[in-house]
Amino acid sequence: MAGKKTPAFFKMLLDTEKSDEMLMHLMSQDPSTLQKMMLDKKVEPHHRAQLLQRLSAANPDLAVGLIEPILAAAGSDENKAIAEKAQKMQEMIEAMQTGPLRYGHFISLIKTLGAVPRAQIKLHDGSTAFSPVPDPKMCKELKVGDGTMLDAQGRAVLYRDPTLPSTGQTARLDRVLEDGSLLVSIDHEPPRVMIAAQKLRDQIKKDEVEPGAMLLVNQQLHLAFFAIPEEDGLSHYRFLDRSPVPASADMGCPPRFIEDYCKHVRTAVTRPAQLDRWKKPRSKCVLLTGVTGTGKTTSIYRLWRRMAEEVADLCGVGVEESPLKVFRLRPAEVLDKWVGSSDRNLNRFNTEVEQYASQPMILADGSETKGTPVLVVIEELDGIARSRHDGDPIHSRILTTLLQNLDQSRPELRGLPIYLVATTNVVSQVDSAAVRRCGGEIVPFGHLNRSSFLSVVAKHLSDLPFAARDGETEPEELCRQASFDLANWIYRRNAMDDGVVEILYANSEPEIKHRRDFMTPALISRAIERATDEELLSEFNGSESAGLTVEQLMKAIDDQIQSTANHLSTGNAHSVIELKEGAHISNIRRLQRSSILPFQLRQAS
Repeated sequence: MAGKKTPAFFKMLLDTEKSDEMLMHLMSQDPSTLQKMMLDKKVEPHHRAQLLQRLSAANPDLAVGLIEPILAAAGSDENKAIAEKAQKMQEMIEAMQTGPLRYGHFISLIKTLGAVPRAQIKLHDGSTAFSPVPDPKMCKELKVGDGTMLDAQGRAVLYRDPTLPSTGQTARLDRVLEDGSLLVSIDHEPPRVMIAAQKLRDQIKKDEVEPGAMLLVNQQLHLAFFAIPEEDGLSHYRFLDRSPVPASADMGCPPRFIEDYCKHVRTAVTRPAQLDRWKKPRSKCVLLTGVTGTGKTTSIYRLWRRMAEEVADLCGVGVEESPLKVFRLRPAEVLDKWVGSSDRNLNRFNTEVEQYASQPMILADGSETKGTPVLVVIEELDGIARSRHDGDPIHSRILTTLLQNLDQSRPELRGLPIYLVATTNVVSQVDSAAVRRCGGEIVPFGHLNRSSFLSVVAKHLSDLPFAARDGETEPEELCRQASFDLANWIYRRNAMDDGVVEILYANSEPEIKHRRDFMTPALISRAIERATDEELLSEFNGSESAGLTVEQLMKAIDDQIQSTANHLSTGNAHSVIELKEGAHISNIRRLQRSSILPFQLRQAS
């Protein structure tokens, strides 16, 4: 008000005697001049009010005609200002939309005092933005995990992208927490808590996701988007042996425990009350001990095949569709540079075994059992359950976790059809507690005696072509004769030339080891394979093979024995040949003998 100054012409219209005549003249001849004067903001308001009063008193009709356009003009100016401001706002929004954008993922809406709600957005660099959402419709549509696009400065959420990522890092679900967040494990790192996207929350609500499921996650944003579908329902089992069932169950001299296990499987499935009556657990365990090559691994494969056949028969399906599954505990997959990770791997192995064993199994008659048989294999037990006398505190802690899982007094292990088979070459190196818990039955594997040698050799030589001998051409008879000739050569007790090595003990008398002391199924297999290689190569070169001979087999076996003896040392002898219990080897002496076999001398003569 103080800064306004009324123009002189306007004052003249108010003060002069002839002002009425001048007003009437302007109103009739040039009303636009009066309108401009009335709208002129430089004129003081009380002067404009006086002029309007004089116009109304002099000629009310003309005054009304003057006031209407003045009011219209005043209203149009206000609307114009509003429109200009709206236009500027729209231009700014368009500039924000067409300029650089930032991508992030929606977490939640934040209640603020302002009229425009704000959203918590996780940006790709891991930082958090709390940006306004100007579109009310978008506020209702946003879901946890949705992609969002913000302007370059993060001043507003402009677009919503409901498509979840299709690539990224994977994690295993450990459990769902009370607030809906998830505890997950990534590789061998410690578990971490993540936010579940809406899609994953829906999957969990529908019971489509269980602990152990694989999730697609963004570790930097601490977001888990959805559960990756499983192909066959077994993909989340990390320690499951996915190899097909062994094609053959043939074995030269199978140990008795294999058939005992199969009978127990059938009893546990068809007559569980009988086991309860005699207070027998549904689980069994056996420890296979003995030097390398004596058939421990072969026995495991035969047990796998026989148990798969037994369960398949109970369910009325083929062997390849048998519900029996095999879980292997390999030290390389369990032991980790971080001690805590090794413990978690052992616990996860145990969880997977019990989870599968607790699943129901449908029998051929349509009935349902309370569990599914599982074969658990721990080869080289001494690699993970080394004796605690070695003084390694790290392995002692890992061993403690293993022993807790193998405790047969646990209701979970006792009440589920879990069949454990462990192996070791040197039982003295395994912790005594592990031997006790894995060795419900301890089956020793040693070198072959005469009868088991005949069984193993007959298995390997069956259906092989033999050279005619003394007019005999029948393959079965030739195989039988060759087997007995080899047995007589190896197991003769009065031989003076079959001593291979002499073991010198520090605290006992020396001991001579003969050919028979090296006989294992693995050595026989290698020797026969070597002998047949020569005949196969002869046929490949165009010569007609006459067939195998006993002499060829003798030479191949002797070569394998000599090769094994040449690699003997005080450090590895205990894993190759049987030694006196408690004796300490001071040296190994290889005996000098003729390199020509008896049959070669006869041929030369």
